[in-house]
Amino acid sequence: AASDVYKRQDSYRNLLLLSPTGYELISTTDSIKFATLTKKYDLNKAQITKVNKLRVAAGLAEMSM
Repeated sequence: AASDVYKRQDSYRNLLLLSPTGYELISTTDSIKFATLTKKYDLNKAQITKVNKLRVAAGLAEMSM
């Protein structure tokens, strides 16, 4: 029923705000662009692992350097 919608409690525990750069890293499907961006922003292995974790959560494949 329509009244059930108002009883539901929304949660933002897993909300992540991204900068345009972060979004570009997570959403790109071009491996050359991914490599270029990781070098441009000097991402270390741990940071690339985090980006790949977010890519998988978004339904995209992991990228490698």
